[in-house]
Amino acid sequence: MLKNKEKMKKVELMPENKLDEALKFLATHGQKGGSFDYYDKEKAEWNKDEEYLFKHLKSIGVEKHEFMPIVYHLIEDKYVEPNWQSPDTKESGNPPNQIKITFKGKVFINEGGYITQKATNLSNKKRIESLEHKNLVLTRLIAFGTIIAALYYANELCKFYKWCEFCSSVN
Repeated sequence: MLKNKEKMKKVELMPENKLDEALKFLATHGQKGGSFDYYDKEKAEWNKDEEYLFKHLKSIGVEKHEFMPIVYHLIEDKYVEPNWQSPDTKESGNPPNQIKITFKGKVFINEGGYITQKATNLSNKKRIESLEHKNLVLTRLIAFGTIIAALYYANELCKFYKWCEFCSSVN
């Protein structure tokens, strides 16, 4: 049974799954419904007294080098709010001392998160491609009809003004 759990952990998660897992964890753990993860600069590690995000990510098979990119992606999308002890900490490039899910993040994960967003984007892309194909077919059909109309009216003008014998003989 232990081997099955190890196999499950080693399944490669898609980036969307990793981001959704982080948001789900932040939405359901920690103080007051949002997770606070404290980074102890002196110990150069995250607070291990509490159940924290990185421990959860590690348990589902996310690599350690992906932890901060996940956090920074969530911060960039405004689903997570970072807090630094001082402006110097932020400017020196250190990770935030705290992270907390925002209301926007809670709403986003309740609506399906990044996986649903990706599926919606793919569906929209297919719909747009289908509409573009139909538009191309209709454009070609209109162009063909325009050419036929131009030939017809050129023939009518030719007959009316008797510019050539071919047009005059066709009645």
